[in-house]
Amino acid sequence: MNSETVGEILRENLRTYDASLATIRQCVSLFETQAEELIGELRNVDGDAAQEIFARLQVIQSALAEVSFKYNIPLGEKLNALVREFDRLDEPYIREYWHRKFAEGLEWPLSS
Repeated sequence: MNSETVGEILRENLRTYDASLATIRQCVSLFETQAEELIGELRNVDGDAAQEIFARLQVIQSALAEVSFKYNIPLGEKLNALVREFDRLDEPYIREYWHRKFAEGLEWPLSS
């Protein structure tokens, strides 16, 4: 392959990468907004409703962990904290802990 062809292939892939990265960032931003809303809902529910919310948060955490760890795309401090702190959200006692914290007024699972 000559240099011009390689250059064209590279530029086309960079355009695709740039468009994909912009879409990924939009999805990450939507996940942050959804997580904020779900955490807000946790303050006012208990029992089964809380479990459903935690299940939705777990889906968000899992997707963001993949973005961060598998594809090495930076999430920022706030979402990094969510990924770290919600890593074991499948455990009932972890859900109870976070539910209690949010009911007490905590707004986001920030690491200490």
